[in-house]
Amino acid sequence: MGATHTNPLKWLKLGLPLIPTAFLLAWTAAVSPYSKYGDDWAVLPALWTFPVAIVLHGYLVAVMRPRGDLLGYALAHLVVLFPIWLICVMKLAKDSF
Repeated sequence: MGATHTNPLKWLKLGLPLIPTAFLLAWTAAVSPYSKYGDDWAVLPALWTFPVAIVLHGYLVAVMRPRGDLLGYALAHLVVLFPIWLICVMKLAKDSF
């Protein structure tokens, strides 16, 4: 029985796209009570989280293998992130909520 080694750096890289998600949730929880309709300072950081998550997933697909698994991970994460992102942006903007 040979020992299997997992690269801890690989697991850190796989967690990169989750950082914008965590930031989005923390930002919304911290700022939403103080934001008012039209407050760009509250909305703009949240608006950037979804595109940043897409770019980070693209980076993972470009540099890591197997690509099929990474594409599945990206699709699953982005499908879950999109409604969360939309709700958070609306909550921060005080628009449609």
